[in-house]
Amino acid sequence: MAGNKSPAEYLESLVLWMHERPQMYCLYTGELDSVLWYLHLAWAKFAHREAEYQSALETAYQSALGTTYNSTRGLLTDEERLVRVDVNNEVTQRVLGFWSRVDQELALQVRVDGWNEPSEPV
Repeated sequence: MAGNKSPAEYLESLVLWMHERPQMYCLYTGELDSVLWYLHLAWAKFAHREAEYQSALETAYQSALGTTYNSTRGLLTDEERLVRVDVNNEVTQRVLGFWSRVDQELALQVRVDGWNEPSEPV
């Protein structure tokens, strides 16, 4: 049942929803990148996997940009951060691809199974 999900499982479901419908949650690609960063950070805290999260970030960053992770640089340029989210544009695809790589490195089981099941009567 949806009510029995752990906080980490709940956040995994939110990550999946962000990947499936990013324009529903964010207007700009900079927002999308930031929201996914915070969701993953919260997930790592609840799952007690902060070190693995940092490693996954570094691996995905190296793969995406061919350089070492730099938290102050980020994935996007200032101009790209203001591009509207649209699943058909290159910047949105790059953000989603980066975070998909992080998910893959963490072996996240992002899913919506049982999310909309009715809760048991109180």
